[in-house]
Amino acid sequence: MATWPEDLPQRFLKNSYKDQEPDLVLKTEMDVGPPKMRLRPGAKANVRPFSGDMRLTLTQKAALSDFYLDNCAVSFDFPDPGAESGTIPVIFTAPPEYADTGLFTGGEAVQKVSLKLAKVPA
Repeated sequence: MATWPEDLPQRFLKNSYKDQEPDLVLKTEMDVGPPKMRLRPGAKANVRPFSGDMRLTLTQKAALSDFYLDNCAVSFDFPDPGAESGTIPVIFTAPPEYADTGLFTGGEAVQKVSLKLAKVPA
């Protein structure tokens, strides 16, 4: 299994981490009355989406781009955002999104990347 590169940030920016419960319910709209709802088959093994932002230099952006292209269709170990240490198996649920920050570090431009990931059952 691939591992999140050490040369990329290991934590999301403060206050950017968002977590949500897995979608466990199938909902069917009825012609009249409330929708019919039931648990998805295998619901307890569903993925748990989360997202967050990081700041990257252009060198790190290139490294993330290569990592994404090599691993966008497979799971990989990612630093657990809900713990002080350790990793969790995750997948990309959307391509990384980049935005200019107007900041520079060491003469190199800094960009913000937004990641959408999901924890997968181990």
